[in-house]
Amino acid sequence: MTRKTISVVIPTCNRPDLLVEAVQSAVAQTLPVHEIIVVDDASDMDMQPALETFGDIVRYERLAQKGGANVARNRGIALASGELIAFLDDDDIWLPDKLELQSAALVPPYEACLCTSREVSAAERPPKGWQDVREAHLKFRTPCGTSGLLATARVLEEEKFDPAIPRGQDWDLFVRLVQRHPLAFVDRSLYLRQTGHERITTTALELSPEDLLARAAAVEKHRTWLGEDAYRQRMAANLLAFISQRQGKLRYIRASLKHAGYRATVGHFTKTLRKKSQQGVYATQARRT
Repeated sequence: MTRKTISVVIPTCNRPDLLVEAVQSAVAQTLPVHEIIVVDDASDMDMQPALETFGDIVRYERLAQKGGANVARNRGIALASGELIAFLDDDDIWLPDKLELQSAALVPPYEACLCTSREVSAAERPPKGWQDVREAHLKFRTPCGTSGLLATARVLEEEKFDPAIPRGQDWDLFVRLVQRHPLAFVDRSLYLRQTGHERITTTALELSPEDLLARAAAVEKHRTWLGEDAYRQRMAANLLAFISQRQGKLRYIRASLKHAGYRATVGHFTKTLRKKSQQGVYATQARRT
C-alpha cells in the first residue's frame, strides 16, 4: 500500500531553541515526512537562521503581523502540499514512532487521528481504553493538544482552526471533526510537553476568574452540542484548572459555584482526586514491570 505524504505544520513565536528541538523530533520520525512548514507569528527576532541546518525539508514563512497560533496554523494548512497534515507546537516534542503509528490508524472512513501526551519528566499515563474518539468522549475530555492531531488535508481545508478561539482551539476543532465522523485514536502518549517556560497553561495561572470566563469561548460556542450537564462540567474545569497553584483560591471556587453550579464544582474536585490516584497506581505498576 502506498503511504500518503505528510506535511508538518509548526506555529512558532520567539522560541528558537525550543523550535529547533521540535523540528528535530519531526525530522527524526521513523516515517519520513514530506515537508516541515514553520509559520512564524511575527517573532521579534529572525527565526530562520535557527532552521538552516535542516536544509530544504523545512519551509519557513514569517507573518507580517501577529495573528495568534490559529492564524499561523491555518496559513500552514494553505501552504501544505501533503495528503496528510500533522501539527506540532514549537514547545512540544514528538516521539519517533508518532507519525508511523497514527498514519497506520488513519484509514478510511477516519479523517483524523489523535493520541495522548505527557510531560517530559512524567511517567506514561494510564491508557484510556478507547477504540476511537467519539462525541461522548469529547464532551467531558480533551485527549490531547494540537500536537497530537494528524488529519487529511481535505478535511482541514473544510474545517480550519477558529481564530476567534484564544483557548481550547484544539478541542473546538476536534468537536467539529467528530461531528463528521469518529476520530481514529492511538492510545499512547506519542508526544512530550516541555515545561519550565511560558505556555498557554502557565499563562492561565495569571488569569482572574473573569478572564477565564471571557476565554471560555470554545465552551460557549458548543454549549448546545454539549448539553447543560457537560457544559457545566467543562465550565468548572475551566475555572478550577490549576487551582492548587493559584493565589486566592476562593475566588475561583466561588466563580465555579456561580457559573457551573455546586454539582459540577464538587464533581471536578472528585474527578481530579480519582485521576491522580489512578495515575499513581499505574506508575507503580509500570515501575514493577
